[in-house]
Amino acid sequence: MLHPFPWWSLRRWAAQDFILAFYFGVLVLSAALGSGINARAEAVAMGAILAVFVATLFFVRSPCMSGFPRVAGAIYRLVLFGAFLGSYLRLRTLLPAVTDRVADAQVYAVDLALFGFEPALSWDRFVTHERVEWFAFFYYLHFFVLAAHVFPLMLFGGRGPILARFVFGILVVFSLGHLLYLVVPGYGPFWFFRGQFLHEPLPGGYFWNLVQTAVAAGGAGKDIFPSLHTAGPSFVAMFAFVHRKHRPFCWTWIPLAIIAANIIGATLFLRWHYVIDIIAGLTLAAASVVASAHLPSREAAWRASVGLAPVFEPLFRNPFPKLFGAPATRAIFSPRSGT
Repeated sequence: MLHPFPWWSLRRWAAQDFILAFYFGVLVLSAALGSGINARAEAVAMGAILAVFVATLFFVRSPCMSGFPRVAGAIYRLVLFGAFLGSYLRLRTLLPAVTDRVADAQVYAVDLALFGFEPALSWDRFVTHERVEWFAFFYYLHFFVLAAHVFPLMLFGGRGPILARFVFGILVVFSLGHLLYLVVPGYGPFWFFRGQFLHEPLPGGYFWNLVQTAVAAGGAGKDIFPSLHTAGPSFVAMFAFVHRKHRPFCWTWIPLAIIAANIIGATLFLRWHYVIDIIAGLTLAAASVVASAHLPSREAAWRASVGLAPVFEPLFRNPFPKLFGAPATRAIFSPRSGT
C-alpha cells in the first residue's frame, strides 16, 4: 500500500537526488540571504532550477513511469545534467550576489604559514611563451576530460555499477566544491598579486587565448577554493585507476593521470589558484572516489531488495562492447581481485 503523497515518491529517490536537491536548496537560501547585488533575482533563478529538478524527480520516480524505463531514464539524465549545468553557469552572478567578501588575503596567509611560498610569484621567473602554451593546453583539456567520460557513460551506461559510481562521485565533487565557493570566495593569485609580476600579462598564444575566452565566457569568477580544475580531472583519473580492470580504464588511467598532473600544474603556473586550493581539490577528489566505491553499490542492493528500479536504466545498447564497460582480459598493473 502506498504511503500518502509525497512520502511514497521520496522513498524512490536516489541518494544523489537528495544531494542535488540539498545543493540547489542551499544555493537558493544563500542567494535569498545574500548581501550582494541582485541577490533576490539570483534566488528566484535558482529557485526555478530547484523547482524543475524536484518536479522531475517526482515524475520520473513515480510508479506510473515504471513501465517506461527508457523514457524516464532519458528525462532524468537530461534534467539532471541541465539543472546542474544551469546552476554552474549562474555561479558567475550568484557568488557576488551572496557576498562581496573576498578571501584571497586569508588564503595566501594560509599558504605562507603552511608552505612558505606562493607558486604564482615564485614561478614567475620561469614564465616563457612555450611554457604558458604547454600548461594552457592541458588546462583547456579539463573540459574534454569531463565530457569524454560524462556523455558516453550517461548514454550507454546501464545497470552496471560503473555509471552509478561515476555520476555519484562527480556530483559530490562539483556540488560540494561549488558550496565551498560560498564559504571561501576569491579571485586567485592573478588578481591578488596584479602589478607584482615580472611577466604580466602572461605571454601566451593560441591555447592561452582559448583558456581566457572560456574562463571569460563560463567561469564562476570567485571560484578558488577548492580548485575544481584539480578535483574534476583528479577524480576521473583516480576513478579510472580504481576501475582499471574494466575497459576503457585499463588503457586510459595512465594518460588520465598524466593529464591531471599537468592540469594541476597549470592551475598554479597560470596563476589561477593557491597551493591550499590544490590540496583541497585533491582531498575532495579522493574522498569522492572512496564514497563512490561504496555508497552506490549499497544503495543498488537496497533498491533491489525493496523492489525499486535502479537509479539508472540503460538507454541504448552499448555499440562498443569490446571497448567500453566490459572487464579487460589484461590490464596495465591490473589488481588481482575485481573492484
